[in-house]
Amino acid sequence: ELRRRVTRRMDYMGSIPHIVALDDKGGYWATWNCRDHNLFRYDPDRDNIDWYQHSVPHRAQSTNLMYPGAGPIDSMVNGRDGSLYIGEAFGNLVRLDPRTGAVEDLGKPAEETRMAALEIGPDGQLYGIAGFLKRCHLFRYDRQKRRFEVLGHIVDPEDGVRHEHAPATLGRGGIRALEEGCPPPPHAGEDRDRRPAGALFQDALARPRSDRLS
Repeated sequence: ELRRRVTRRMDYMGSIPHIVALDDKGGYWATWNCRDHNLFRYDPDRDNIDWYQHSVPHRAQSTNLMYPGAGPIDSMVNGRDGSLYIGEAFGNLVRLDPRTGAVEDLGKPAEETRMAALEIGPDGQLYGIAGFLKRCHLFRYDRQKRRFEVLGHIVDPEDGVRHEHAPATLGRGGIRALEEGCPPPPHAGEDRDRRPAGALFQDALARPRSDRLS
């Protein structure tokens, strides 16, 4: 409780989502139960937790994929259309109806696992980053046509390295994808600039096939 500067223990959840999200009514969505990783919603108005008895569609394939003990949710975002959208660690996109808790598997934009980033673009479409192990793909999902469009691989313009894990932020005219962590020096004790690896996709919304995508 920010105003009172007080923290409270609500309950033991036992499941670790990578990202959580709020629905349009302020409900907090995540997962509980270290075995089944079912969904739950905390309602701040009622100060109560709604415990659902189902998980996301590919819970078995997504659990423990990011790291030991990790739940199936890799990313989640409010879609500004009344729904939440979940990226499972399996690499598939899921639509969640906050009114009922129902989930719908929308498919995978790429063969690889992981979907570490989801954002709503200024054009109202859903963008994300799918993939892992130096094969990360920037994609767009058209919710009206229910169709994925893969815009390209994420590549550092300076060294050509495709990033293993890349959260994304969207702004006017571009998408910024940043690698978590810093590259290690090639030799122990060497003094070098340990900047975070990153890639900036200028005008990616207007020109999906930009020179920063390959």
